[in-house]
Amino acid sequence: MKYSIQTIIDAPLDKFIAIMDDPERMIHWQRGLVGHEFVEGEPGKPGSKMRLDYDLKGRKFSLMETVISSDLPNSFEATYEMPGMYNAQVNTFESTPDGQTRWTTDAEFTSDKFLYKIMMFLMPGQFKKQSRIIMDDLKAYVEFGKSVASDT
Repeated sequence: MKYSIQTIIDAPLDKFIAIMDDPERMIHWQRGLVGHEFVEGEPGKPGSKMRLDYDLKGRKFSLMETVISSDLPNSFEATYEMPGMYNAQVNTFESTPDGQTRWTTDAEFTSDKFLYKIMMFLMPGQFKKQSRIIMDDLKAYVEFGKSVASDT
């Protein structure tokens, strides 16, 4: 399953990237994130791996982020894996003429588990909705300092 979504952040590109690329700030815009740990390579560099631990209303899980390429402030490509689910993302960032930031995400989800395949087939909008929530939460944090850390 593939899709693309986009948002405009009312902040200059350099400010947006500084916040988005700071692992210590992820807790403020990724709902349920309770911790992260670099497990391989140099953080943020191609081939590096970081475990992201979540607790969403009692549902605990971990994702492994692997950086594929990083050409910040222009683009960032990574994969996110958990047992049975694989998500590849290409994120591009650009300044608008008004001094804002345009963020585009191209996402592709695949799975080797029957249940996840059924979910992708029957509820593709849920995956896109979750991506939109993350985008909107980062936008609110960059623009207004609104943190989701107390919402989970």
